[in-house]
Amino acid sequence: MSPYPKGDVRYVQTVDERIRGHQNVTLDEVKAFHKKFYGASYGEFVVVGEFEPETTQKEVSDLFNSWKTPVKHVRIATPYSKVAPESKVIEAPDKANAMLRRRCR
Repeated sequence: MSPYPKGDVRYVQTVDERIRGHQNVTLDEVKAFHKKFYGASYGEFVVVGEFEPETTQKEVSDLFNSWKTPVKHVRIATPYSKVAPESKVIEAPDKANAMLRRRCR
């Protein structure tokens, strides 16, 4: 149900792939990812409660105006693909409370 190849951001990793990925990532790779993709250019800031609008706006601008996002934000399209409905029974007599969840598109 997930037609995307490895390397595509929409690819659904197996549990083993996730574990290996977490074990193999380095701190430098995490820092590089953060530097490349994180910033405040495409965010929203919400304030709830009593506050002074002018003071709050100045404070938020001072804190975040220089934190630019290096890469342009683009929504990742996931086109609709028709999947025929089906029902499967997986026998697991030794697992009385077993449960399987699957995300459907």
